[in-house]
Amino acid sequence: MQTCVLEQAEHFLEVTKHIFKTRGFCFSTAFIVGEGVEIIRLNLTTEEKKEAFAGLVKKRYYETDAHHLIVIQMAEVTSLSAEQLQEMMQAPEADCDFEDQTRDALLVFISTREEGVVWQIPFMCDSGEIVFEEKEVMPSIVSDNWMINRNRHLAGRLN
Repeated sequence: MQTCVLEQAEHFLEVTKHIFKTRGFCFSTAFIVGEGVEIIRLNLTTEEKKEAFAGLVKKRYYETDAHHLIVIQMAEVTSLSAEQLQEMMQAPEADCDFEDQTRDALLVFISTREEGVVWQIPFMCDSGEIVFEEKEVMPSIVSDNWMINRNRHLAGRLN
C-alpha cells in the first residue's frame, strides 16, 4: 500500500476522532481518492441503505477513475478468533450472546482494486470522555462488493 495513501487515511482518521471526541458523534464516511478526494457521508442504518450507498460508492469510484477507497465507520468488534466464533454459533445451546466479548471501535478500510488493509481502533467512554486505544492493523480481502459482506453476521466481529 502506498505510503501517501496510508498517510492520507491517517489524516482522515485523526479528523474523524477529533470530531467524535468534541461533538460526540461519528458519521460513516467514504473517501474516494483519485485526482482529488470525493467525500460521501454514508447512511448505514438499514441493509437497503447500506446496499444503496455501496452501489453509489462503487459507481463513483469507477466514474472518477479513483485509485483508492477509504471508508471509516463505527463497529462492534470482538477479540474472539474465527474458530471461537464458529464454535459458539454452532453449539446447539448457544444463544450467540457476544455482548461480553465485544467492544466499540472505529474501523478504517483502505483498499485498491487489488489489495486492502483494515485498521481497528477500539475506544471506550470514560467519565464522559472518549478514549481511543492503539490502532491494530489487519489484512483485508477486497471484493467487488465493497461494504456488502455476504457474512454480515460475522463482519465486524472478526479481527
